[in-house]
Amino acid sequence: MSERARALSEFAQTHLNGAITIAYRHETRSEGLHTDIRTLTRLHLYLKNGEYYVAADDDQSGERRTFLLKRMKVLCSYEDMAKVGNGH
Repeated sequence: MSERARALSEFAQTHLNGAITIAYRHETRSEGLHTDIRTLTRLHLYLKNGEYYVAADDDQSGERRTFLLKRMKVLCSYEDMAKVGNGH
């Protein structure tokens, strides 16, 4: 198994059933290149045109959004949302 495949498998096993807080580096017209901190839930990992993406509910926008996996750095992971709600 390649290093990338191993990393993707670990990501899926670790994060897809819970929630994660990420640093997401991206560029917008108004802010240029910058990093946002976001908490994502209901994650779905998929491959499109040779790139891996995560579709998730985004706390910052309140909407379902798509994030390019290689721009994400996981800062914190929660096993399930009950733990987030209880402050654990």
